[in-house]
Amino acid sequence: MVRTVRAAFPHLNRWLNELPDPRCQPMCRYTAAHLWWQILGTFLSRKGSRNGFDEQRQSGQAPWNMGALCGQSSEDPRFAGQPTVTCSDNAARHAGRVDPEAVAQIPVWMFHDLLERRCFEGARLFDRWYLMVVDGSVKEKCRQGFEAGGKASTNGARYR
Repeated sequence: MVRTVRAAFPHLNRWLNELPDPRCQPMCRYTAAHLWWQILGTFLSRKGSRNGFDEQRQSGQAPWNMGALCGQSSEDPRFAGQPTVTCSDNAARHAGRVDPEAVAQIPVWMFHDLLERRCFEGARLFDRWYLMVVDGSVKEKCRQGFEAGGKASTNGARYR
């Protein structure tokens, strides 16, 4: 995964580290990229909850793999030779203090970087326009069967 991420998005860790970071840096054990990769890892692991990810975050090669992904290896003096993975509460607290508009720029930069590197040249229509498909669908299982006012639906309407 590290090689794939580095090949597709070589600047991703720099972008994550450059997001506004309200923490007092000398007191921080984890880089901003580490915290954002912890959040991404929680979703990618599909454990069903933050606790599910937290239960196994320190097992096996997970700390070394996280270090490879975020660029914070065991040689970082903050780890004293033994890398660790931050807990989801720490990552969530950090994410809650960062402006969502700044975070939303990351996918824009990723897409722009792919365009600049001409990764979509084979997807042009008539050798002129790029063909892109963007999936904006959202499944909200928790809202199925409820109307906007929070009352149970009587007509069986579902939100999508």
